[in-house]
Amino acid sequence: MEQIKKDIYENKWFRLEMIIIAIYSFVAGSVLILLPEDLMRSFGLVDASGSFYSIQSGVMLCILAIGYFIIGLKYANNQGIVLLALVAKFIGAIFLFICYFVINEAWILLVSSIVDFIMGLAISWHYINLSLDFSDLEFDLFDVDITYLQ
Repeated sequence: MEQIKKDIYENKWFRLEMIIIAIYSFVAGSVLILLPEDLMRSFGLVDASGSFYSIQSGVMLCILAIGYFIIGLKYANNQGIVLLALVAKFIGAIFLFICYFVINEAWILLVSSIVDFIMGLAISWHYINLSLDFSDLEFDLFDVDITYLQ
């Protein structure tokens, strides 16, 4: 009975984390879509205003926000979906980190990469606690079995 209470407690926190991640992603996406020039300049992003790619990035963040929100509401125990959120957060963190050093040393890129990394760690904690058993996974280049995602 104690284990069930602990699992429900951890699941509630994870759901809240996913909803917070969804709100963060939606706000960041909305800023990229609306692109207020003064705000973008204060973040160090001088050349971002009016760019198709900035708007596209904003739409992508809003799509991810919807996904994070759905995970928080319904699919917090689905290992495959949680893994997708985990991969998205870590790829986002790595991408922003590389962009900071290679493309533009805007402070917001570094801060965002750190925040994405921390969110990825939070998702990792839940994913590890789902006790995924890898013993039944098989990988064949020509016959991929993804039934473990269900």
